[in-house]
Amino acid sequence: MNPVWNYSFPPVLKMYIDALMVPGLTFTRANNGRRGLGGLTGTQQGKKVMHIQASGTVLSHGEFKDIEFSHSYIKAAMKFIGIDDVQVIYVEGTSEKPDQAAEIKEKAIEQAIQMAKGF
Repeated sequence: MNPVWNYSFPPVLKMYIDALMVPGLTFTRANNGRRGLGGLTGTQQGKKVMHIQASGTVLSHGEFKDIEFSHSYIKAAMKFIGIDDVQVIYVEGTSEKPDQAAEIKEKAIEQAIQMAKGF
């Protein structure tokens, strides 16, 4: 889970992702230019990543969708190392709709519980 800071994620998460990206270990270059664990994107069949993203503004759709850089980066990074199944739960809009913040959080918790059953 990460908070959104300035339409992206905190620097410590970027450092963690950078630590995962190890040439020759978590990705390699193949003749066709594709990369990933085992050399090809999608080689980690069955591997999944769950990303939970919290933001005060709605970023998954609507006015700010084009400047949502957090989940899109994490999804691209996971694909780079061969994990194509990246699921997301957005906990968003809590600052825009403070009167609905508790409901937004509760909905995300329920969504996480349901998704965990099939993870």
